Amino acid sequence: MSLRERFELLELRRNDGVQTFHAREIATARPVQVHVLSDGESAANRALLARLEHLPEPERLRIVDFGDYDGMPCVVTDRLAGYPGFREWVMEKTDPTERNLTLDLQFQQLFDPNAPTATLSAYEPVAERAVEVELSAEPSLSAEPAKARDPLSGPAAVVPAQPPAEVENPSAAKSILAVALGILAAVLLLVLIIAVIAFHPR
Repeated sequence: MSLRERFELLELRRNDGVQTFHAREIATARPVQVHVLSDGESAANRALLARLEHLPEPERLRIVDFGDYDGMPCVVTDRLAGYPGFREWVMEKTDPTERNLTLDLQFQQLFDPNAPTATLSAYEPVAERAVEVELSAEPSLSAEPAKARDPLSGPAAVVPAQPPAEVENPSAAKSILAVALGILAAVLLLVLIIAVIAFHPR
């Protein structure tokens, strides 16, 4: 039974060289996706199909069938939720570092309708597209004034170094005061007792 006889195409979801359709298996009504590689036996499509052999076993089980659909290479999978298309799913699952590149392309397409879609040629080595991040040095502990740039005024302004503020501990001061008052009260009480005994009439 041919793929056309087995699966009913319902809705075209994406066409970036791979036409992805929401479809259903006619015999079981199972929802699937049919991915028709409309460029035929191109080098890019052959490379993409070759990657299917390197899918991890759990992902390989998501392939329902494959073959020709009206003379075009075709792969049938379950619903690839979370992936824009078939190509992105294959690229990520055979090389997880590709997911960041795919997300970059999607973000670019949000703001530029003419941005290229995700194709095999767009997947450059990650090392070539890495952005170098210059780490700043640890702050110096010297007393020299620090230079800071005010984004509103433009030129760098000199900010005098501030001495560290002394941290007061109000609870310690209250404790010392309470002890002093306690000692003073004890002394006064002792003086009062002595005075009463000394001047008590016999």
